[in-house]
Amino acid sequence: MKQQFFVFLVVLLSVLSYANTFGNDFVWDDKRFIHDNIGIRSIENVPAFFLGTVDGLYRPLRTTLYAITYSFWGENVFGYHLNSLLWHSLISVLVFLLVGKLTNRSYVPLVAALIFAVHPVHTERVTNMTGGFDLLGIFFMLLSFYLYILFSCNKKRNCLIASVAAFVLALFSSEEAFILPLLILLYEVVFKNLRFADGKRFASAAVFLVISVVFFLFRLFVIGVGARAAEHVTGSLFTTVLTMPKVFLYYLYLVFIPYPLTLYRQIEPATTIFNPLVILPPLLFLAIAIVAIKCHKKNKLLAFAAGWFFITLLPFSNILPLQAIMADRYLYLPSIAACIALAFFIFKIKNKLLSFAVAVIVIFSFLLLAVDRNADWSDDVTLWEAAAKTSKDSAVYSNLGFAYEQRNRLIDAEAALKKAVALDHLNEKAHYNLGILYMRQKNYMPAADEFLLAIKISPPYTMAYDSLGLTYYYASFQMPEQESILLRLAEASFEKAIEVEPAYYRAYSNLGIIKAQKGNFSAAVELFRHSILLNSWNHEAYYNLGIIYEFFNETGQAKENFLKAAELQPENGLYREKLAIISNVEE
Repeated sequence: MKQQFFVFLVVLLSVLSYANTFGNDFVWDDKRFIHDNIGIRSIENVPAFFLGTVDGLYRPLRTTLYAITYSFWGENVFGYHLNSLLWHSLISVLVFLLVGKLTNRSYVPLVAALIFAVHPVHTERVTNMTGGFDLLGIFFMLLSFYLYILFSCNKKRNCLIASVAAFVLALFSSEEAFILPLLILLYEVVFKNLRFADGKRFASAAVFLVISVVFFLFRLFVIGVGARAAEHVTGSLFTTVLTMPKVFLYYLYLVFIPYPLTLYRQIEPATTIFNPLVILPPLLFLAIAIVAIKCHKKNKLLAFAAGWFFITLLPFSNILPLQAIMADRYLYLPSIAACIALAFFIFKIKNKLLSFAVAVIVIFSFLLLAVDRNADWSDDVTLWEAAAKTSKDSAVYSNLGFAYEQRNRLIDAEAALKKAVALDHLNEKAHYNLGILYMRQKNYMPAADEFLLAIKISPPYTMAYDSLGLTYYYASFQMPEQESILLRLAEASFEKAIEVEPAYYRAYSNLGIIKAQKGNFSAAVELFRHSILLNSWNHEAYYNLGIIYEFFNETGQAKENFLKAAELQPENGLYREKLAIISNVEE
């Protein structure tokens, strides 16, 4: 009964920490992975998730969860926030159960789990809807670890089989699961005094290592997935190795003092070994390791926590290059170590009343910070405005400018984007976003210049070619004397976008408009149909097909396409108007 009450408290604190997120909009990469992700809009696509990558990632079970969630909730943000909260609550309960198996101190597991439940550094994984799907793999990994501990304690083979099954599910959900064999080894060494002579224990732990190796080879040679990024963010492996100790030190600070939190961490790469922030962090970590090893018999839980922190950071060490040198979301698993350490030291206080008071202060301080940070994720503007307070990087202002433009704050958008370009004139996204802004303002030639700059910096920039084509197309109406030249330029730009990315459905639809403008209706129809084949939710292509069929008095075909466009985007007044007109004509 007592344990059930503790579980209830953990879930309650998890809910309280994120109750104010349900009104938050799709932000940042939510739009790419959820809102604009056509692959998750049909359950029928699930088998394909296991045969290829999505955005350079092989996480088929996670993508399957996207599709299942979309089938229930569509684009209703409530369902995605609920998904994040459910997984975070379950993981918080698992933390409680895990720590309970590692110590006989009655309140340490509860306080560690409560601190974990409210820890504000988790907002980038829980408040961010896309990050919430990553929790699937973490849940299965922790479940596998918990089941292994049960097996290690009671020797029941069913626990080992269930642990292996959960581990396989974790591997199909997230790359973070690869570290589980190291965590199992850490547990066996610290709590079970594993020795080389213990053949059976080594064999049990080795099962997970073998599965990891087999799965890694499968990913590499069958699926073709290696590192997430092609190059190191710092420029080279050498500078990354020099920089990461400083990053790890910052991580150590954040798990205990999670402020300030930001979406964008600006880390200056280290270029020489003769730098205090290159030399001192490894010495500190070495000291922690030595103390943990020497004291592990007396303080097994602390020794385990120290090992847990560094092992769970390994996937984010950037030895295999990632897209970011540092990110708050990478601390979700490592923070468990800090939660254990905080709970341990809180109950080292001899005065019980004082120790409970300290626990309450820490938990509610973290809860308030989490609730406050959730507000930053309300929409893209609030998110990037918050990031701009902690970072003066060009990428931050580029994203902020785009967010302003989406909210029709065009003056603010231009100021932010010009600042982004001033900070880094080679920021192709800033030039692209500035081009989009100028295009909205009907300043077509300056817009074209910005798109061309973006393409010069990044030649395979598909969206820049596509937007450049649209710019020339719109400019042809503004400058009718140059219509033929501008339409040729538009056509060439769309064709280049298709050449760079043959699956980019928008370019086919836009090229179809140019073909129709030139009177080549058969080619236009084929392009619109191909665009729909690539993306059956492309309402614009259906509408354009309807226009062509209407032009040729094929009323039935026109109505069918206008109806489809209106169904896909019911809020579009133009589609409804066209549908009403064609319906009246048909009558």
